[in-house]
Amino acid sequence: MAALMRNGILYAKTVNLLPSMRSLSSKIAANVNDLTDQTALVEDDDEFKPDPKYPRISTRFPPGDWKGMDRLLAWNWYGYHLHFKRVKGPATSKIRRLNQQSCTTWAFPAINNQPGAYEYQQKITNTYLLGSKDTGIFLPDLYQSVDVTEDFPALKSAIVEAIELENDMYRPAQSKLTNANRYLHFRACLRMEAIVNTILAMLGAKYQHIGNCSVDRSVKVEACFNRHNVKRVHVPRRFRNPLKSDLLYKQNNAPFQGTNKVDFQFRKSLPLPNFVPIDSEACKQARNLQPEYNPMVQGQFSRRTTLNITPGHNIGDEDFFTNLSVMCAGLEKIRECHGEETWKSTRSGLSLVTGFLACLSQAHAVGFNMHEELRYPISSQTILTDGRTFEFSGYQLNTTQLWKPPSANRVSNVAFVNPREELYKDFEHGRVVGFNDNVLKTLLKYFLVKPTDLDGAELLNCVKPKGKSIANYVKDNVVVKKLQYDQD
Repeated sequence: MAALMRNGILYAKTVNLLPSMRSLSSKIAANVNDLTDQTALVEDDDEFKPDPKYPRISTRFPPGDWKGMDRLLAWNWYGYHLHFKRVKGPATSKIRRLNQQSCTTWAFPAINNQPGAYEYQQKITNTYLLGSKDTGIFLPDLYQSVDVTEDFPALKSAIVEAIELENDMYRPAQSKLTNANRYLHFRACLRMEAIVNTILAMLGAKYQHIGNCSVDRSVKVEACFNRHNVKRVHVPRRFRNPLKSDLLYKQNNAPFQGTNKVDFQFRKSLPLPNFVPIDSEACKQARNLQPEYNPMVQGQFSRRTTLNITPGHNIGDEDFFTNLSVMCAGLEKIRECHGEETWKSTRSGLSLVTGFLACLSQAHAVGFNMHEELRYPISSQTILTDGRTFEFSGYQLNTTQLWKPPSANRVSNVAFVNPREELYKDFEHGRVVGFNDNVLKTLLKYFLVKPTDLDGAELLNCVKPKGKSIANYVKDNVVVKKLQYDQD
């Protein structure tokens, strides 16, 4: 079997084919003028323009860093890069192209209670954890500049009153309407809703970025990615595309499909500031974050499906940056069945994957994907709570090209996951006791941190169609009707 290249995509060239497949193969070969000259691809790229005064020199690898990769696979990935780079229109056009792809993917759920799952999630997402290894406590410097002293006294009394009022509305008969886990989740959502409504009502009029934010409930978030050093699921030859080379089915990177459901999602029109500089040493740890085990070892399964991208909102909404995600999950069932340590690691993994999927889906919503690298980091905050205890975390996505080996892409993503803290101890005679001011201050900082415009940088990675603006691709037909009233 020989290999041939067309538009940067590697195809197979077979001799003994069925008549229908032989005719299809001949049609493809007839449309290719020079299958071995990859310089034609490079000429279409704005990053590399050969001088017409000199003869063309065929390059062995496409532009960019491709260390440790097979030459034909490098040209195949570069072909996809050029394909998505030429797509015109909003980000939905690129997402639609990805959604049309059907392949065998590994599942990547947000909750994984298998032993060693937390470390597995870090390596699959190429995430370096910030903070002390002993305490795990870390809060980026940007939160130090957020001042909450002026608003804290009034907010504290209002939030305590809202918590006590919600607790007074408790009815024991409600717990009999559903199972225990669903009821705990229902109560956690009610407590968090009371706290969120109080914060938005009191701070929305004073701070514009809080008053103008979009809030959604029960949001589904999905994203897909390819990860290096994970073998692809074996596809029987009878299910393979006969026009594609076997080399494509034996790549040392596998597609993953992540799925999560967020209870509260807060979105704004601008992204969050970076937690750490992109050129710091923490963002260059990809070599130490390579997956070591097959996903089946962690209880994951594979299935044939289409790639899904769901950022949690309609593409085109002006508030397309997820600044904060809130998960109301106590995971008490895991604590009862698997013990304290597994329960803690599962909670930390849930916070990590929630932030990763939020950032990755945001990247797709603004036009970036696994074929087009980020021009700026995307950050997101996550709160895991049961209404009484809070676990604060944050995620910064620095790269979407997780399919590249560390020799070609040293960039790693970063995250911090703080341990669980109690907002209050309990209730005595209907009153809150043991209130923790530090937890409430951190909660307020998560809401008050201001998004940034990245010094005027272009946030959308989209090719504008000629004669149309990036904000309005569909011409609105305004219909004006004249109403004629009776003189009576």
